Amino acid sequence: MGWTRLGLAGAFALAVLTVSTPATAQRLGAQRFVPAGSEDGVLGTEGADRREQFRPYVSLWYDVADDPVVVVDGDGERVGDVVGAANALNLVATMNLVAGLEVGVAAPVTLYANWGGAAGQVGLDDFPRAAFGDLQLRLGYRIPLTWRTSIALHVPIRFPTSPDDDLFSMGFAVKPTFALLHGFDHVDLLVNLAYMYRADDTVVDYAGGQEIEARLAARIGLDEQWDTSIVAEVAAATTTRDFFSAAGTPAEGRLGIEHWLNPDWRIGAFAGTGLSRGVGAPDWRVGLHVAFGVQPPRPRPHWTADDQDGDGIPDDEDECPTEREDEDGFEDQDGCPDIDNDSDGYLDVDDPCPDEPETEGGLSDDGCPDRVALEEGGLVLLEPIRFEVDSDEIRDESEPVVAEVAEVLRRHPEIRVRIEGHTDAVGPPAHNLDLSERRAQTVRAHLVDAGIDEGRLEAHGYGETRPLGSNETRRGRHRNRRVEFKIIGAEDGAVEEVQ
Repeated sequence: MGWTRLGLAGAFALAVLTVSTPATAQRLGAQRFVPAGSEDGVLGTEGADRREQFRPYVSLWYDVADDPVVVVDGDGERVGDVVGAANALNLVATMNLVAGLEVGVAAPVTLYANWGGAAGQVGLDDFPRAAFGDLQLRLGYRIPLTWRTSIALHVPIRFPTSPDDDLFSMGFAVKPTFALLHGFDHVDLLVNLAYMYRADDTVVDYAGGQEIEARLAARIGLDEQWDTSIVAEVAAATTTRDFFSAAGTPAEGRLGIEHWLNPDWRIGAFAGTGLSRGVGAPDWRVGLHVAFGVQPPRPRPHWTADDQDGDGIPDDEDECPTEREDEDGFEDQDGCPDIDNDSDGYLDVDDPCPDEPETEGGLSDDGCPDRVALEEGGLVLLEPIRFEVDSDEIRDESEPVVAEVAEVLRRHPEIRVRIEGHTDAVGPPAHNLDLSERRAQTVRAHLVDAGIDEGRLEAHGYGETRPLGSNETRRGRHRNRRVEFKIIGAEDGAVEEVQ
């Protein structure tokens, strides 16, 4: 009986199978899927495109591989499974430290692997059903050649942090990987060529050791910004101890889809199948991932020798020649990305008011200027409280305004206020009076729910009787629909104007 996916394909009898390493050393390297370490990588194929400095890429991958290690006889017929199925997690984290240079780590975990039963027939010991895999240190350097073409050298270094009897481990290994990227209008093509240095391991009649590996991958953007893309790769390797042997030449094809939920978060799924009977090439593999990083700019920036970052601003005029201008309408001529336009400490991607700074020491900490000011005589709303049409239901967008009113009242427990509701003159006066009363009472109820003593709050509706503008114009009617806060009691000198 011979092995493919775990040894040479030949007609060997079980009695003559030998194990040249101790029975506990079973490092077959049966987990062949290792995710790429950056946003521009495709599944397991490493990328070469430019990356933003000091912006981390973190991804979590889950995959299930069916029958990655099996036993066959001399005629190629399957006899049994060594590993029936394997469930694995891969956590990858990298960062570009300076222009082109990146560093990262990868941590694989076998969540559960089925004991297939055939392992005992060929002399393998039982292996861990779950285990921490070989920790990786990742180093890389990227070199853009043109605005469409880049190259990179990646050097992942594996450390034998998994148990000796773990079939998915390779032990200590170093794999220098050359990556070439060429981009078209809606397609990126990637090629990886790698040589893996590792100690020779003979397990039963499988001659493991140093390997040559090649990968070909493509990413096809389905829209102008490539928010959604189809990804595909073919990966193959062969051991230098037995070139192109059946067991020593795993190959696998994978096809998937990726989608950027926003410029920072990406999700994806893929499915694949083994293209050979090599160790680690499964019958099928499926996987999911979620990633945090920086969505590569598309359409692709037009790099030139005089414009390294491709933002259209020549390097001699560009204050940030290696970082692309983000073209958000704010200081777009300085050549620098403006991640916080209003300089209030809230990044634009998280700032609901990216062009209006947070009020320093103000009432709320939400990235927006205060919406309420306290003056003698009342609270001034810098942003109105809005209601649903012909309703006393406060719109979601106005909840922060009410929250700030509550905060002002908490900071000034010495004052009492009257909440006044007003409407325009559209509709019957009696209806408008009732609507204004209900709106004032709703605001009062919200403030009480926020912890304000109800004894400090009065509410009254005035309908259309106190207009600020003409009810004959749209602008006037808009001014008339309002809620006001009047101070009806305060200690002398207690209320100071708050800007």
